[in-house]
Amino acid sequence: MFTFLFVDKEFTVRAKCVVNATGPYTDSIRQLDDPTMSQICQPSAGVHIVLPDYYSPNNMGLLDPNTSDGRVIFFLPWQKHTMAGKLFEHFII
Repeated sequence: MFTFLFVDKEFTVRAKCVVNATGPYTDSIRQLDDPTMSQICQPSAGVHIVLPDYYSPNNMGLLDPNTSDGRVIFFLPWQKHTMAGKLFEHFII
């Protein structure tokens, strides 16, 4: 059940599946339903650049979550290019 704020009415909604596409707010939305749920999302900040597509073949990317400096580095196919990045720090939303 939810309340539609613009008209202050309550509605019952039935669904076979609910998609939580809230990005870095995933845990906040999940915990609205059950405050005891553990967090599953760790937002982070970093640098991203777009490179030519030959740096990552279609349907294949590289993710190294354990570099020597403790950061995450990745090369992923993205819209016929390669998205490369390094994540620097975790932050709290």
